[in-house]
Amino acid sequence: HKSDIRQGQVAFISARIKELAPVDGKGFPPVLMGDFNAEPDSDEIRYLRGYTARLGRSVYFADCFAAAGDGSQGYTYARDNTYALRAHEPNRRLDYIFVRGPDRALRGEPLSARRCFTAPESGVYPSDHYGVFAEIQAAPRKHDPL
Repeated sequence: HKSDIRQGQVAFISARIKELAPVDGKGFPPVLMGDFNAEPDSDEIRYLRGYTARLGRSVYFADCFAAAGDGSQGYTYARDNTYALRAHEPNRRLDYIFVRGPDRALRGEPLSARRCFTAPESGVYPSDHYGVFAEIQAAPRKHDPL
């Protein structure tokens, strides 16, 4: 219910990323990750994925789980976690790894992604959210021939 605030936050952070890591083909594409408290179809996540504009601006970051996940919903806030269950809220994907890529050398291409830390250790979960793990292409490589 705070989408307007989160939309301003993602617009600010994407502008800051553009300032700190301009799209010039030099260096590894930036990675943005965290708990966004927003589902994949929310305006703020759609903005980061390049599906909608905000104030006449648009950006594109690859959602690693959407691009290279295992095909599941990827819920990171799930009722099978006893800490999340206490909130009596539905299962949702709220945690993300985004990368501005792939670039022309395919750096920043999401190769795989999955949830992690999904089982308790001695009955204790590390958080009310599950983690997200992604492998991202780091070395430049040529495009596969068509």
